[in-house]
Amino acid sequence: MKRIIALLVFAAGGLAAAPNALVDGRIAQVATRTPARHKVWLASLAVLAGGQFADAASSIGGWETNPMLRGADGHFNAGKGFMIKGAIVGGLIGGEYLVHKFSGHDADKAFVGINAGVGGLGLACAIHNSRIK
Repeated sequence: MKRIIALLVFAAGGLAAAPNALVDGRIAQVATRTPARHKVWLASLAVLAGGQFADAASSIGGWETNPMLRGADGHFNAGKGFMIKGAIVGGLIGGEYLVHKFSGHDADKAFVGINAGVGGLGLACAIHNSRIK
């Protein structure tokens, strides 16, 4: 009998903490709303990836000044370039996801700024590459 009472007490505590509430013997859904800054953060991930991809795509066939991205002949090495750019984007997105998962929406504004800056830098490099070809 004590076990059943203890189980009911724990179950009632779980209902109080859950996003659903027991009202008049029925479970009522409590609406949880995603903040607008979360949606802006998600959109900034596309800006980040798009800017870096545009930079790498515009570098194909041209001279590369970054020694990590160029081949033995001095031209952009697409294999290394896309791998390094993908690792940068993947690392940023993965790190942001982990911070976001454990801290909630607190860092969304900072991440939007970082993503816009890195994506914008990639886009500026892509524009520069297209003008010198």
